[in-house]
Amino acid sequence: LATELDPEWADPAAGLAMVWDMFSFFEALPKSTTLPMTTKYLERALKLDPNSAIAHFVNATSAVWTKLDWEKGQEEFIISLELNPNDALTRLYYAHLLTILRRPDEALHQANLGLNLDPDKQLVQFLYGEVLKWTGNYQAAIDYFEGVLQSDVNSFMTNDGLLFPYYATGNYEKWIRAWERKVKWSNEAKASVLSVFHAKGHLAAIEEMFRLNEKYAPGDCYMSAGIKMDRYLHLKEYEKTMDQMERAYEMRSLRIAYLATNPYYNQLKDHTRYIELLKKMKLPVPKSD
Repeated sequence: LATELDPEWADPAAGLAMVWDMFSFFEALPKSTTLPMTTKYLERALKLDPNSAIAHFVNATSAVWTKLDWEKGQEEFIISLELNPNDALTRLYYAHLLTILRRPDEALHQANLGLNLDPDKQLVQFLYGEVLKWTGNYQAAIDYFEGVLQSDVNSFMTNDGLLFPYYATGNYEKWIRAWERKVKWSNEAKASVLSVFHAKGHLAAIEEMFRLNEKYAPGDCYMSAGIKMDRYLHLKEYEKTMDQMERAYEMRSLRIAYLATNPYYNQLKDHTRYIELLKKMKLPVPKSD
């Protein structure tokens, strides 16, 4: 509607480009459908205003999380920050790119700058905690997210941010409670998973999640490829993990960019398919023992 009201304004066109990118980020539509639309609106936005900080920001996020073009993403983030150095989200997303490139000190610096610019915005808080997580600071991420959770215990983003660090540090009781608050499954399905967890433990609970997913998805008990790859990794089912990683790569799932970043994935460092995927994505390859 904004593009119709003011067709010469670049920022709404950039917004449409981001919306189409989000469809592939969250695996709602394939990249073959979303990328042409993202490109169309980005080109329109940059033609209308080559100095639109928002357009360069969207160009950066699309380059990184859809095209997996780290160099282009960095160039566009720097341009956007030169045009508007006080945009918190640009600094936080740039920090995420720096974690992807394994530059943790720079990532934490940008993340702190972004947090200080807009500390009360929920998305800023989530992205900041995620930087702590992706740089391997699991306990720091837990401490930060738990502080944020006090203001909204049912926050989807905050509970989602807590899942991985809770699991990686062995806080399985807190992990399942965060999962219960975050997941949009039916009460019956959630009760089934919780019952199995309390009777048989966290691994059995994950197996129950997969059972329910196979029985009821996509209407209920949906799990994206990005979520499945993490949960198969928890179960140490490495071939199934790789099947989902490769599917997430084709869909350009949000999680796929972080394959070389998260220390938890080091258990795959000797797996041929994992190494081949990292090389294909031009990501740092972990050293084998």
